[in-house]
Amino acid sequence: MERFRKRSRLYVVMMLVILVLSGCQTFKNNTEEILKITVLKVGRADAILIEKDRHVMVIDTGEEDDGEKIVEYLRKENIEKIDCLIISHYDKDHVGGADILLTDIEAEEIFLPDYPSNSTEYLDFMRVVKEKGYSLNCLSEDYAFTFCGCSVYIHTPLSYTFDASTDYDNNLSLIVSLTYGSQRFVFMGDAEKSRITEWLSQDPGKYTFIKMPHHGVYNSALRRLLEETAVSYAVICDSKKNPAEEATLKLLDQYRVMTYETKNGNITVLSDGIRIEMHQ
Repeated sequence: MERFRKRSRLYVVMMLVILVLSGCQTFKNNTEEILKITVLKVGRADAILIEKDRHVMVIDTGEEDDGEKIVEYLRKENIEKIDCLIISHYDKDHVGGADILLTDIEAEEIFLPDYPSNSTEYLDFMRVVKEKGYSLNCLSEDYAFTFCGCSVYIHTPLSYTFDASTDYDNNLSLIVSLTYGSQRFVFMGDAEKSRITEWLSQDPGKYTFIKMPHHGVYNSALRRLLEETAVSYAVICDSKKNPAEEATLKLLDQYRVMTYETKNGNITVLSDGIRIEMHQ
C-alpha cells in the first residue's frame, strides 16, 4: 500500500510538471498574441521597447550613446520601422538617443510633451526631425490610441508652466498607460511628488505593472502611488553607480511588489493579456 501511495504521488507530481511546462510552451510560442516589453540596461536612463506581432512602440531613448543600443536591439529583432516613439520629457537621459534612433530607424508617429527645451540633446533631436521631415504630435491634452489590440493612453500634465532656469521638467513628464486584456501597465517617466499626486487625482485605477518614476528616487507620494495602483511588479531604471534609493526599495518590499532593477541587466516582460511573466 505504501509503495502504491508513493507511486501515486510521483505520478501526480509528474503530471503537474508536464502541465506547467506545456502551459509555458504555449505561452511563449503563440507570438502573435504575446505582448513583449523590454526595459534596456542603459545606466540611470529610460529606454523601453514594447512589441507585439512585429510592431514596436518606444518610450524614451536613454542618453546620447544609448540610441545605438536601441538600433542594435531593433535590428537583431529584424525590425526596420517604429510604429510610435514617445518621449516623456526632455532630460538628457530620456531624449538623448532620439537623434541617433531616428537617423537609422523610421518612426511613423512621434508624441512629445508640449513645451520646448534648449538642451543639446533636444536640439539634436529637433535637427533630425527637421532633416527627416517628421511631423510631431506635441500633446497639450490626454491622448488615446490602439496598438495591436492594446489600449494606450498618454496622460499629460494639467499645465506645462515652469521656470526652466530654476526648475527641472520631471513634473512635466508624460505618463503612459497600456491595457492588454486584463493586464495593465504604466510608465511614469520621471514624475515626482506633484506630478504623481496630480495623476492619482484623476483616478487612474489598478495596474499589474509599473515602471517606477525617476529611477527609484524616493518621495512621499510613492506610498499613495503603490496603494492606489496596487501593482504586483515594478521595474526601476537605475545603475550600480546610481542605484534606487533604499527608502523606495523598502516601500516596494512593504507592499510586496516584485521589483526588478536594470542595473542587473535587461528586463523582459511577457503577457498574453491574462498572465504576465518577468525575466531578467
